[in-house]
Amino acid sequence: MKKPETILTSDILKIMSVLKNKAYLIGGAVRDLLTNHPIEDIDMASSLPPEQSITLLKENGYRVIPSGLKYGTITILSPTGAIELTTFREDIETDGRHARVVFSTEMKKDAIRRDFTINALYMDSQGNIYDFFHGLKDLKESRIRFIGEPEERIKEDALRILRFFRFWGQYSGKKIPLRELKACRKTACLLDRLSSERKKKELFKILALPRAPQTLQLMRKYKILQRLLNTPSSFKTLAHFISLEKKRNRSFGVLPRLFLILKDPFSLPDLTLSNKEKKELESLRKLAKTDLSSYSKRRKAAYFFTPALVEKALYIQQAQLNRPISFAQSQELHHLTAPKFPITAADFTRQGFLAGPELGRKIKEAETIWIKMNFPEKKELVLEKLKR
Repeated sequence: MKKPETILTSDILKIMSVLKNKAYLIGGAVRDLLTNHPIEDIDMASSLPPEQSITLLKENGYRVIPSGLKYGTITILSPTGAIELTTFREDIETDGRHARVVFSTEMKKDAIRRDFTINALYMDSQGNIYDFFHGLKDLKESRIRFIGEPEERIKEDALRILRFFRFWGQYSGKKIPLRELKACRKTACLLDRLSSERKKKELFKILALPRAPQTLQLMRKYKILQRLLNTPSSFKTLAHFISLEKKRNRSFGVLPRLFLILKDPFSLPDLTLSNKEKKELESLRKLAKTDLSSYSKRRKAAYFFTPALVEKALYIQQAQLNRPISFAQSQELHHLTAPKFPITAADFTRQGFLAGPELGRKIKEAETIWIKMNFPEKKELVLEKLKR
């Protein structure tokens, strides 16, 4: 287990001191510290009103952004990075997507509105943990448990269904919490009320997990995944792809993983994908059907796509065929470069061609010959062939 000092840096301690030691580390930062996971985001919670926190921080030289002042959230720009600080809150009313809250000075009232016991752990400047719902015990026993009645907590915000599976895949993955799973299945229809953007963000976090195949399989079993995607019944290919990544110390992001779980790669999911994401999925679809069996064929594909996409595609192909990737293959792919077309317009203008359609046709003709000749570096070979 990491020591509290690894997160209670001088910068964090100074912020806590500036806020009269009424600010606490909360949620993921504490959870990840206790489980030796990398700490990505640092969130804090405080009994102080947001306006008072802003005043104290600015008086001590910190830049503060009122990022969600209506909800009591501000962002502190510190040497550690951006830290979100939120005043203790209490839910008054929820509708499954939004909550009406009031500020509170009581930590337990703030804790009770959080989703899971492992996310309701608070740490003070001395490294003391405040735990109202046996979250430490659950974390130690790899148990993901809602605070309160699962169905009621899901009705407050249906995204908690997806968060439950993410945390199960990340921190548990062995024990099957039937009470929670039954509640997720019973309330699955509430996922339809969420925006595509929120669902996509959470699904991508699930896909990034080392245990993504097992997590997706459980989601499918309990009729959750079907609300998001049309997937195959097995995720063995995805599991093999992840094992190839791990063995060759590569990480290709979530899009190749998403591609591998789409039952129909021609039909993109309704997940508010960006144009860049759509383009990569379309490229992977084409490359997955391309013969990449030799170095020359991979170089050719790299010219029309990119070396990075070719590398991803070959890992996809090997996963689909349940084949390994040798160390030599992985090194060659990692250092693959695209051929550079050596001929420019100047090579033709020196021969008397004027700018215009004819010049464009000549360059295109030269490129076609160059590709057929397997990308020679010397342009003279292509120009000589062009004269014949």
